[in-house]
Amino acid sequence: MRPPFWVRFVLFGVPDRAAVMGFYWLFVIALVLLVPAMKLDWLPWSKGTFALCWFAFSLLTTNAAIRWLDRHGWEARA
Repeated sequence: MRPPFWVRFVLFGVPDRAAVMGFYWLFVIALVLLVPAMKLDWLPWSKGTFALCWFAFSLLTTNAAIRWLDRHGWEARA
């Protein structure tokens, strides 16, 4: 079974589950660090809000792709 387009798009160029989890935790850390950066005025609210939305969307789509491949098998990516 071949993964749907959105899974292939989200994980384009990522070789394995370990790399995907690295990106997942990178998005989590970015979300955690953006809030204090915006509170301390290191990052303008307009750019910070855009970045928060971008990283939250990336986190959700990466999580959904990981869950899809966990259910259907990572060897299906090849």
